[in-house]
Amino acid sequence: MMNTPSQSFSERDTWRNHLRLQICEIDMLLSMYPGHNEIVFYCPDIIDELRLYIDDDYPDDDIRSPNNEEIPRTISFLMHLKIPIKTDGVFTSSARVVIDCSFPHGYPVICHPELSVRCADLSRTSNSSLNADLKDYISSSLPLGELCIGDCLSWLHDNISNYATKSAISGASVKAANPTPNSHTSPQHQQKPSTFSRLWIYSHHLYSQEKRKNIIEWAKDLKLTGFSLPGKPGVVCLEGPDFDVDEHWNRLRRLNWKRITVKHREDFKVTGKKVGKLRAFSDFEEKNFAAHSHGHGGRDYHMDLGMLKDYLKQHDLDDIFQILFDLGS
Repeated sequence: MMNTPSQSFSERDTWRNHLRLQICEIDMLLSMYPGHNEIVFYCPDIIDELRLYIDDDYPDDDIRSPNNEEIPRTISFLMHLKIPIKTDGVFTSSARVVIDCSFPHGYPVICHPELSVRCADLSRTSNSSLNADLKDYISSSLPLGELCIGDCLSWLHDNISNYATKSAISGASVKAANPTPNSHTSPQHQQKPSTFSRLWIYSHHLYSQEKRKNIIEWAKDLKLTGFSLPGKPGVVCLEGPDFDVDEHWNRLRRLNWKRITVKHREDFKVTGKKVGKLRAFSDFEEKNFAAHSHGHGGRDYHMDLGMLKDYLKQHDLDDIFQILFDLGS
């Protein structure tokens, strides 16, 4: 949750009015896209939490009560959609799109929503152009005070064909129709990535089952290798094409953390080398090096640093241990 300065009742009413509008838009989107995983919230219980806040229906001693001077977390979610593509005015294929949405507390009255789009059937350059133009459309064409996700989706439907080259979409269609073992259909795999990255992420702690599940599922979805290590502190290693690594990190940092940071990044140019030869890990898995717990039903457990150090050494990553924990040489 986000701590906020002391608020008057009128300020709380203002926030509640903003949130009521946001929930109305979420209800509309859920009715438009009811399919499994078409809309996935970063925090599954966020809508229920917001409804409690709006109705002031918390128990008196609940820390989430408005009387405790706190505003709930922001609404953040992913939309997984297929949008038809036109070629010479005729619908010939569809693009798979992931839309990352976040509603700041001031939306829709004070500010616009935050949106980013990732299309697996577009090149990295086309993805960047699409996002830049969408951002410009939101800031220049959509007035404050009005819900606008529907307008953004309409803009995507009307304009995404302009960013799709025949080669990119047809290539994706061929792969979809004739899948090969371990075939990847994202643009960086179609066109061979130019940069391979390994990201080392350090968090104050990692206990949440939901976060741990997200970390693993996103890594599998993006074809990344590495590992996650729950406990206190928490460590995540992601490796793969830089575009996919950055996508995972962008999703991860949007979750609610006490503290999370990138401790180290390694980038390697892919010049004639196969990506597989640059990987230190063969897959992505959650490791468990718990040493001991301190109450909380065993939840507050610390990792065994010695076991982590040995694990890194097995993968020729000895130097990373010192970097993660700020140890001198």
